[in-house]
Amino acid sequence: KRNPPVKELDLSGNDAKLDGWRVFINSFVSNPTKTPLDLHLRDCGIRGELYRDLARLVQLPTCSLEKLFLKGNARLNSGRMNQIVDSLKFNATLREMSLPGVVTVGGWNRLLSLICDETDICTTYSSNHSLLHFHSPTVPREIIPYLEMNKIQ
Repeated sequence: KRNPPVKELDLSGNDAKLDGWRVFINSFVSNPTKTPLDLHLRDCGIRGELYRDLARLVQLPTCSLEKLFLKGNARLNSGRMNQIVDSLKFNATLREMSLPGVVTVGGWNRLLSLICDETDICTTYSSNHSLLHFHSPTVPREIIPYLEMNKIQ
């Protein structure tokens, strides 16, 4: 008998330290179909290379994650933001995400190019149209219409 998938896993406020989080995240990387639909990792001490591990998870085509909440963790520098954005390029399940701290203008520009790359018609068509919500203290107004368009599709 198969166990039903975990719908929501809230580990907010837990600081499992670097090795603990790495084992936790990589357990889902090695078995992405067991990923919960909603993963709450607010205020968990996630930083640096753990963002790379999360990026590896969400880029897997079999990852079922729909919501990822990272508020209260270390700020994403431009390199880590690029890893997250690149990992979401072909992700078709993630609908909602909270970002840790204030996102830089460059970070928002990368996210905007992910949601609607207007380079040409082919890249616009192949942009990520599954993302519907970003939670951050500084969501630029320019991004909101693109997120609204994703809701229509």
